[in-house]
Amino acid sequence: MEDRSVLKEDREDGWFRRLPPQTRVLFIGLAVLGSCHIATGPPFYYSAPIRTRVIDEHTGSPNGGVVAVALWVADRGWASAEPLYADEAVTDANGEFVIPAMWPRLRRPLTLLCMNDPEIWLYKPGYHISRLNNTPRHPYGYTGPCRFYAFKRHSYWNGKTIPLQPATTVKEQAHALERILSIASAADLEPRAHPNLWRAAITGYRSLPREFRYTGFGNPEDDWNAAFGTEP
Repeated sequence: MEDRSVLKEDREDGWFRRLPPQTRVLFIGLAVLGSCHIATGPPFYYSAPIRTRVIDEHTGSPNGGVVAVALWVADRGWASAEPLYADEAVTDANGEFVIPAMWPRLRRPLTLLCMNDPEIWLYKPGYHISRLNNTPRHPYGYTGPCRFYAFKRHSYWNGKTIPLQPATTVKEQAHALERILSIASAADLEPRAHPNLWRAAITGYRSLPREFRYTGFGNPEDDWNAAFGTEP
């Protein structure tokens, strides 16, 4: 016959008390970390689409063929930032591009979207590269609260017209190419996921005299060939 007093004692103790001490400590630690993660920001982010127009700074005419790369960069505070998501677009004959909406993306532990939600990089061979963060009105690129708790992110540049400055010297063109390749390397922008960016980089590389082709990040044609196995 079952000892009902033992069964009653087991029910009162509960499943948690019956776990090994090490497992209980693990559960408590995970619960604390989960609570801190939820308390410091939303569990996920998503964004509205971005529609922007690019013009030539000197002529004011629509600038077609400009590659726009949007990077939603998550800040860690004490450590280096890391991209949460990236997308690209190319301006049409009217100088307009559209970055589609970012679908919900889980926020990584101990990270927050702040003023780079997203940052937009504009590149076209023969022009200076342009970086547009999402809080541009302050001299230091920061206007106040970073909207830590906002699930939906909006671009300051949506609906605006952006002038792109021509690079008048070969040295300036080489510098612009090196900068965009450094961004591609830092953000892990692979040719298969961002072919327009890499095509533009290859065009810029080929347009330079051989003595200016050293970028510090290698030949973009090699990255393309490694990804696709064919010439661009």
